[in-house]
Amino acid sequence: MDCLKRAVRRLNKTDATFVAVRNGRIMDSHDRGIAPIMALVLADTNALRGACVADKVIGKAAALLLVRAGVERLFANTISEHAMSLLSEYHLTFEFGQSVPY
Repeated sequence: MDCLKRAVRRLNKTDATFVAVRNGRIMDSHDRGIAPIMALVLADTNALRGACVADKVIGKAAALLLVRAGVERLFANTISEHAMSLLSEYHLTFEFGQSVPY
C-alpha cells in the first residue's frame, strides 16, 4: 500500500492527530499542534526525511517544519491557505480535505 494512503488510513481509523510512515515504520501521536513534529525532529533530525505524513490540521508553522524536515508527501484534513502556498513554493506534494484562510 502507498505510504500516504497508509498514513491517512491510520489517521482516520484511530484517534491520532499525526501519523508518519517512513520505510514501512509507522510513527503516530495524539499531541496537538506542532508538538508531534517537533518531538520527532528534536530526537532525530532525519526522522521525517522522505516520509509520508497525515495530520488533522496543518498551518503555516507546521508546513515549514515539514518542509525543513524533508517530508516527501503530506495529507491534511484541514490546511490553511498560507500553508498551501508555502508547500507549493517548496514543491512538497500535498492533499487535503478542506482549506481555511488562516
